[in-house]
Amino acid sequence: MSFAIENIFTIENLKGLKLVAGGKGLDRQVKWVTILEVLDELAYLDEGDLLVTTGYGLAEDEELQNTLINFLAERGLAGIAIQPGFSLTEIPAALLREADRLGFPVLYLPKDLSFSRFTRHILKHLINHQFYLLEYSQRIYNQLTKLVLNNQGLDSIAESLVAMIERPVIILDLFYNPIADAFPETNHFEPWGNLSDIIRNVTSLTSIKAQIISLPNDRHLSLVPITTGSEVLGYLAILNPKNPMEEMDSIAIEHAATLAALVILKETAVRETKNSLKEDFLEETLKGINSPQILAKKAAAFGYDKSKGYHLALFNMGNWDLLSNTQRETEMYHLKNYLLSSIEHCISKYGFRYMYKFSSPEKILLLLQVRSKKELADVQKVIGEIISLIKNKYTDISIMAGISNYYSKLESLSLAYKEASRALDLAKIHNKPITLFSDIEVYNLFYEISKKNFSQSFFKEKLGFLIEYDTKNNSQLVTTLEYFLKHNGNLQETSASLYVHRHTLRYRLQRIKEITGLDPLASEDRLKLQIALMLSKVI
Repeated sequence: MSFAIENIFTIENLKGLKLVAGGKGLDRQVKWVTILEVLDELAYLDEGDLLVTTGYGLAEDEELQNTLINFLAERGLAGIAIQPGFSLTEIPAALLREADRLGFPVLYLPKDLSFSRFTRHILKHLINHQFYLLEYSQRIYNQLTKLVLNNQGLDSIAESLVAMIERPVIILDLFYNPIADAFPETNHFEPWGNLSDIIRNVTSLTSIKAQIISLPNDRHLSLVPITTGSEVLGYLAILNPKNPMEEMDSIAIEHAATLAALVILKETAVRETKNSLKEDFLEETLKGINSPQILAKKAAAFGYDKSKGYHLALFNMGNWDLLSNTQRETEMYHLKNYLLSSIEHCISKYGFRYMYKFSSPEKILLLLQVRSKKELADVQKVIGEIISLIKNKYTDISIMAGISNYYSKLESLSLAYKEASRALDLAKIHNKPITLFSDIEVYNLFYEISKKNFSQSFFKEKLGFLIEYDTKNNSQLVTTLEYFLKHNGNLQETSASLYVHRHTLRYRLQRIKEITGLDPLASEDRLKLQIALMLSKVI
């Protein structure tokens, strides 16, 4: 039920009222009636207003005759009611032509129908209509709230909404995966099919505005965000026929989205409570507090499959210093929720069991159970997908991860954590999103060596003068050496990577030899230089 221009003609006691132009716009919605004797304060008109005027000054102003309707239409007014006989002898033809072109209703108000009687009758129906909508809104809210209070879930909300709007409804999570749906009993609709993929291709994640999305077979979809504040929790998707939804449908959908947000928040709170116990378990396991018997018992209670092993990933999120304290607190709260949703979304595609724990506000460790070492590639894919989701949404926040070796026993969790942490340190140094401990075991050896005093002297003896030379002369001899070693001493590949001529490269290698006393072209000297460079990454 809505109150449109066409409804005005059903009101009694408005004898002589006629539609003289803009018949295609009879469905334009009326929200209020505004009287302007003189058309000099048009900027104060609001969307949905029905303008009532005698058109004072309009007969003499040809420019206004040509532009008035376009201005009112762009401003979103419902229509205009003009009363000739005082300031106008007749409504200008140019104005009527423009109204027909734009489908903007122009009403002829007879001279014996006073403004006060006209507005009084319309406002009486309009206010009655608004009271009806308020009553309907409260009834719908009470009905849906009762579902939530009775611990009914998203399926019940979807079913109730379908009964109200008689259209198929699907509730999607943050990543457009279906989590509940319902269909009208009396109508038959095609399956949703690859709806999630269609939505992902045409819209961005976490949009906080309702959108209309075109579907195959001349259908369209209303996508309404389920939000709490500025945070998107999921979406209501309503499959529409061609005709637009009624105002009461929109009210029902709005309330359903609000109550769905409460259900999702409630489910999230329950999940967080359960996970806090898992976090405590991981903390105890890292510290070696539990005996093997208690460890096995608790692990089984949390769904840990003792027949499988695991990799441990450690994430670090940086650049928080770019935000103010207030922004940081808010953004970290939203990022934490989004990160956990991303983890659940990405892992669900691979079927891994997992546990996670925030070791600090910026760091989270993720235990992924796998059958064997052979699944490391899938572990990398999962971690990569999680990082991509975070980077796409939080472009100013850096995120990196280190991944441990495979372990079969939970008693080795502290060792896996050290490996993931060491891999993460190297990821930061090399600015890589993901680093495997298995790829940096040689660096780890040098890290252990670097704790001894002789490593400092070895590094300074072999590379100290070269670094000092680069600093003073703004040269790139250390970089040249790194690329030369990276390409296994191949002059052609190194010169191509550095975008320099081979003669320039040979000159630089000669300067390195003169400054360090070590010849990069000699295998034993090259090894010493490579060891010194590796030590520079961990000292």
